[in-house]
Amino acid sequence: MTYRKELKNLLSTEALGPPCFNGERKYLERISQYLCEQLFLGYNQRRLHLHRVICELDYLEGLILRTSTVKPKMFKNPSSPLLGFWKKHFFQPENILGNMSAHWGLDYYKGDHCKENRKLNDLVERELESSYGEDLSQEKIGKLAYKMVLGGFNSRQEKKKLTGDWIVYKPDNGMNYYLGLFPHKKQDENHYDQQVYEFVEKICKNEYPFLFSGRHPS
Repeated sequence: MTYRKELKNLLSTEALGPPCFNGERKYLERISQYLCEQLFLGYNQRRLHLHRVICELDYLEGLILRTSTVKPKMFKNPSSPLLGFWKKHFFQPENILGNMSAHWGLDYYKGDHCKENRKLNDLVERELESSYGEDLSQEKIGKLAYKMVLGGFNSRQEKKKLTGDWIVYKPDNGMNYYLGLFPHKKQDENHYDQQVYEFVEKICKNEYPFLFSGRHPS
């Protein structure tokens, strides 16, 4: 039995169907064998929250109306070999810290300098202004930590700005072809795009040669 059939069997179970699911997942035939393997093994080995990825795929196919992650984006850098491919974020619990950092501006470091984030400054000043010159109580520290972690996360979730790792796919003739899951990396984007492109070309070109016709890494 192929991973695609295994995945279909998994998704036929009621436990993995998202509560807002409405429609048939015909797009399973447009998921690469590699992505089928990633999804099936990730679920069985408890490394992947399968329903979170499936919800994003359902959204991209118009089967559900919304998710809590940022909107899909096309790779637009003219020098990127992934130009014309798309990415959709999917969120897992391990992405909470990254989202909290993004909300409060904690990830904008350049050398020894940090971009000032007014939201974080305002939060700290507001929560601690009454304690100036005093030892901070455990209650105040706990309240500040709670607002930093869950406050930042909940704000991004409500605004549908959650980020995580990527589902990389490419549209062709009005249909999306889903190729694989990849970590979300910000450092050295051009080099990373090159790595991702070379990998999907190697793994998926035989299965979907029309996605790579006329494309070559620059």
